[in-house]
Amino acid sequence: FFTGLCSASISANATPSAWALEQIIHPFQSVRTSGMGGVQLTTGFYEQNLLGGNPARHSSNKIWKFYLLDASVETNTNMIRLAQSLKGGLSGGESALIGKIAKTAGQNNHGRAQFNTFHVYLPNVGGGKMSYALGLVSASAQADASLRRNFQIDPTVIVDAGPSIGVSRKFLADESLLIGANIYGRYRLSMASGISLTNIIQGASLNPLKNGGEGGQVDFDLGETYRLPWSWKSWQLMTGASLNNVMGGDFPMATKPMKLANSAMPQKRRFGFGVSAQRDSLWKFDKTMLAIEAYDIGNNSYGSTFRLIHMGGEIAYGVLRLRGGLNQGYWAEGLGLDLKALLLDFATYGEEMSYNIGTYEDRRYALRLSIQI
Repeated sequence: FFTGLCSASISANATPSAWALEQIIHPFQSVRTSGMGGVQLTTGFYEQNLLGGNPARHSSNKIWKFYLLDASVETNTNMIRLAQSLKGGLSGGESALIGKIAKTAGQNNHGRAQFNTFHVYLPNVGGGKMSYALGLVSASAQADASLRRNFQIDPTVIVDAGPSIGVSRKFLADESLLIGANIYGRYRLSMASGISLTNIIQGASLNPLKNGGEGGQVDFDLGETYRLPWSWKSWQLMTGASLNNVMGGDFPMATKPMKLANSAMPQKRRFGFGVSAQRDSLWKFDKTMLAIEAYDIGNNSYGSTFRLIHMGGEIAYGVLRLRGGLNQGYWAEGLGLDLKALLLDFATYGEEMSYNIGTYEDRRYALRLSIQI
């Protein structure tokens, strides 16, 4: 699986001598978040808050839920084109296949698969003040590999898995202040090292099970939201902030089931904040929310500040959820179908692959299926 995913995910910068391929890594990515321009700290629900979001918003969940199955996949435009191209390459023998891959120099291809199960969310228990979240199984695998025009490949493969526990509490007489925390254990398998296409032809492996690193960690997130004591034309304003990977995001524990000598790639500590405006109805629509947030502060090495900016929103109309926004300056759109026990989400968004926005947009597409009780 890893060899095929990484080999098919050959990505590159269009002008490698001018800038580096350096996207911001997120272990877990919500399809709802993607369709809303990346906002989540003041708008997230359920798994969005438990897996790298704002734990204070566990108290914003309206009803209890049990996730029996929650799965999503993500790819990009170039990955789809490459997959179509490889059909002919595979039938033309090894030389044809190598030729097809070589033509991807200067392009970016990306893939992600995510899976959650046995998640339980219990909001407003214990007199309505406390809320809890438990995710027994969460796993995410993502792959990018930079094929530069000099045919140097810099693969990035990251697999994260482990349980999470979240808790939040309401404070103040009007319950306008929410404070929460997540604690989680993570096992990470990763690969991020350079290798030439010539080496691959000669038999070198892109398989992280051979050339990668691994490790474990126990880390936690902190978060808060505050609902302002006044509204404007029925718009309720809320501020929020979170600090994720508080311990620094390293994987120092010798959790090595694959017996790899190298350590796993660290996931840096990051801070974020934002503000949202929400109202229960708008014209013929139901619940509506708009937000602007800045996060990944500390997880944006050498990158432009504009890569931290996200804005977007969601409008509910019956069982439909209409979403849109701007992610790092690139447009995002999403559509959700909420049938209570069955959720379907689709999103497309642009991710900046360089240090400065407007340099290299990676257009991505994501689909989610969730079966809940």
